[in-house]
Amino acid sequence: MQTKSEIQASDEILHFKSTEIENAIKKYGHFKNNQITIYQLLDFDDFIPQDEYIPPNEDLLFAFQNKDQKIPFLGVLNFNFKRFGYCLNTYINGDIYFGNYYKDVMSKKGFYEYKAKVENDYKLSQYYYGFWENNLFEGNGVYLWIKEPINISPFSDIDISSFDAFIGNSEKGAFKKGVLLNYKGKDNFFIYYGSFSSDGKKEGKNCFYYCSALEQICFGTYNNGIFYEGFVGKFNKDNGNINDLMVYKKEENKTQEGQRIKVDNGNNIANIMTKFRQIVITNNFAKNIFDEFKGILKFRDEKMKDINNIINNNQYEEITKLFKIEKITLYQELEKNI
Repeated sequence: MQTKSEIQASDEILHFKSTEIENAIKKYGHFKNNQITIYQLLDFDDFIPQDEYIPPNEDLLFAFQNKDQKIPFLGVLNFNFKRFGYCLNTYINGDIYFGNYYKDVMSKKGFYEYKAKVENDYKLSQYYYGFWENNLFEGNGVYLWIKEPINISPFSDIDISSFDAFIGNSEKGAFKKGVLLNYKGKDNFFIYYGSFSSDGKKEGKNCFYYCSALEQICFGTYNNGIFYEGFVGKFNKDNGNINDLMVYKKEENKTQEGQRIKVDNGNNIANIMTKFRQIVITNNFAKNIFDEFKGILKFRDEKMKDINNIINNNQYEEITKLFKIEKITLYQELEKNI
């Protein structure tokens, strides 16, 4: 399982001859050869958020690059031919980035799709959806690993898909704090909520781990990816109450279990465990993640590759409103209530 942003370095857009392009745009309204087409767009302020800086009164270029009857790049360039604003960029290795660039690097919000791998009759896909800075994950985002049969369209049926997801905050390309979900079905999932070490392992205090199939929960300290000490509880599936709670401590190569704790209404540990379970079983988190990624892929495939509509009808205004990472709320719900 990948826990850091391993993305492609920004492939260069084809080298341009600035004077030739500018003269063609002035004369014909566009520049075109057998590899690339470039149009001039309206002022930058018409479709890019106001906090992006560009020199006053400078227009932008809109380009799409033809290669093997495909469109490896579709988006906005400034007059230094650097990617600037929302773009669709297909990298040499087949990865795709759909989102915002700033001075030729991935920045602010964007969606990254790693080239899928096929194993037996299944396709293994990875995606990141969220915030970027200088080509690295930075801030709130969702990283998804999903396994689906190769004979179905991506994200067509959650009931025949299984996936892992990280929902939370990253720093300089590495997971920092959030939820790590292993989803095998509505009543079969594992959830970790807490911090991560620099190499992506579960690590920190006040962490939770919940197994829905066993109705078991751990709360305490993780060290080097292993639950080290804290409390272990067992829920009654019929009423959702904890009916077994004990102290846990791992020592070297053995497990030490302390005394069992009496569970009553005043037991703070049992109450916080129960609250955690209630949030994760009522949040409908898996469907929210599944539907949001499905919607982004559909939008990208239908809208971003419809070149004429984008150019003629200013589709960029719609694109900038697409990315609402806040729709996936599981991490925020836990941060707010636990």
